[in-house]
Amino acid sequence: MNNFLEYIEKSFENMKETESLYLYKQKLIAKMTERANELVAAGLKDDKIICAIIMDEYPDLVKNYKASMKEKATVSKKTKTGSLMTVGALGGIFGAVCLYLAVSFLTGAWNKSWMLLLGGIFAVLVLIFVTVSGKLTKKSGKFGLISRILCMFAVFLIAVYMFLFTTVIVPVSGNWIIFILSVPFAMIFDMLLSYKFNKKTGIFSILLYIPVIFTLFYVVLGVAKVLPWHPGWLLILFGILVDFVVVAVRLVSGTKVKEEEDAWSED
Repeated sequence: MNNFLEYIEKSFENMKETESLYLYKQKLIAKMTERANELVAAGLKDDKIICAIIMDEYPDLVKNYKASMKEKATVSKKTKTGSLMTVGALGGIFGAVCLYLAVSFLTGAWNKSWMLLLGGIFAVLVLIFVTVSGKLTKKSGKFGLISRILCMFAVFLIAVYMFLFTTVIVPVSGNWIIFILSVPFAMIFDMLLSYKFNKKTGIFSILLYIPVIFTLFYVVLGVAKVLPWHPGWLLILFGILVDFVVVAVRLVSGTKVKEEEDAWSED
């Protein structure tokens, strides 16, 4: 027991005594004592050998302590962030309710003011979706399926609100096109993030999305009579051409990288 105490105190002799350090020492003593009892129960009787074995199992107490404090700080930060998000979400919804009631009572426009309440709820949901997606991406190091779905939900929620706004507040004919437009915009968003985080498979997202995006824009522009159906269909061919350009650029850049690596290896 005394050997454990000496080893622990000597390891931390250059560190300032704090409450967290004191508690960590107490845990170490308890763990070492428990381990010593296990070794004694296994048949070891020599105290020096028992101490040597246990000290070998804890070769760098300072490093372990710092790692423990870092992990504790990370958990605390995550808990704090989660609490802030919850409070922020509830505060945002409460603010939207207050604004909705205030405007409704002052103007009497109950048939339109509900858009304020819905806008606040949608804004909170979009913020939550984007934040969770970002955290999942940061944690895994890649833009995974769940992150992609959350981002697409965020885009579609914005589209739904824009549709309702142009129906209730500022009526616009043909506003259903917003839903079609939301698809290519969601694809663009997904494509850019996928290429940024998914280094190996991101290029395939680009090649898949580009022709689809150009096709959807062609449909929207045609329906809105901004672009004639003929020769507007050339927009689709242009999307396929862009795919070939992307592949060519990728091949050229890959060749240059390989040449530089070969030259470096030769040197």
